[in-house]
Amino acid sequence: MTNQDQLTPLLRQYQNIKKEHRDAILFFRMGDFYEMFFDDAVTASKILEIALTTRDKRNENPIPMCGIPYHAADSYLPKLIRAGHKVAICEQTEDPATAKGIVRREVIRVVSPGTVLDGNLLESKENNYIASIYHGRDMAGLAFVDISTGDFYIGEAPVLREVEGVRVGLSDEISRIAPKELIVPQGLDCSKFLKNSQLQMLCINTCPIEMFEFNRASSIFNEHIKEKPPEFAGIDTLSPAINAAGALLNYLSETQKTSLRNINSVKVWRHDQYMIVDDAAQRTLELVKSSQTGQRKGTLFHLLDKTMTPMGGRLLRQWILNPLMDTNEIIKRQDAIEESKNNFTLRYKLRELLSNIHDMERTISRITLK
Repeated sequence: MTNQDQLTPLLRQYQNIKKEHRDAILFFRMGDFYEMFFDDAVTASKILEIALTTRDKRNENPIPMCGIPYHAADSYLPKLIRAGHKVAICEQTEDPATAKGIVRREVIRVVSPGTVLDGNLLESKENNYIASIYHGRDMAGLAFVDISTGDFYIGEAPVLREVEGVRVGLSDEISRIAPKELIVPQGLDCSKFLKNSQLQMLCINTCPIEMFEFNRASSIFNEHIKEKPPEFAGIDTLSPAINAAGALLNYLSETQKTSLRNINSVKVWRHDQYMIVDDAAQRTLELVKSSQTGQRKGTLFHLLDKTMTPMGGRLLRQWILNPLMDTNEIIKRQDAIEESKNNFTLRYKLRELLSNIHDMERTISRITLK
């Protein structure tokens, strides 16, 4: 970076804000443009395929810069997010006409692969989870949330176990949940429980261990989630799931700069309720992604998906990846399907009504989060 003494007051302001968001590309609002400087400009210009210029060309070491019109940000953000980058959006928080000196600016939100709300960046029939992991003594605490729908789950999983001669563990559960982003405490070696392909594809954020400290995490979790479902009674009061959940809520509050009012309930996720469908089985059977293209077309999900709404599509995808183990629950589901299958008139009317329903979960979340 250039010597601070050589920088203009504007660029000093930029660097001070950038220090708080070192792992993100900073969209720095200047009038009608979001500008990027230094390494951010070099990286963004390549991904966005926009011109890389310099500021103060007469200087021996001109500062790299590039920019995009602020009103076109929604068309550029997807490229950066899909490339695995986080973007910190920094806005002018006072009127330039009345400002004395440099206009005050603040980061109003950090957009990352796991915190996307824009429909252009989301698969309509796939959840967009961000997950958090905390290692306990024998079990790992796991929490994951889709901020675009408000679905929030917590639970525990063995780091590694053997079932009928097959070694399965946290890596397979992560594969089944398929989060776009993962929050882990500092010092945790992810290579010990994640496969190389997962390490390459996941956006992994290492957070201070203090965020996962039990008392702090428990306080944040209980303050946020007032009502617990009956099955929550099965979660140990000192479960590492609480560490993971509190840290995740803390991270989301800090990056989204909002109260997260759409996340107001929690569901307990139990790995033993579902048949084990490990990473290899998912790929070989092509359940939700083609092994050739990585797309949905040609998969079991693509074949079965006759749902009329995005919510139904997301539910079907979860059912395929999480086959039930409880006989009573299986029979309940079969009875419901039989009722729909045999009653043509009911099914036709339901499909007609559902065809007019948009993605209510994500629409409500966007409204709630303003």
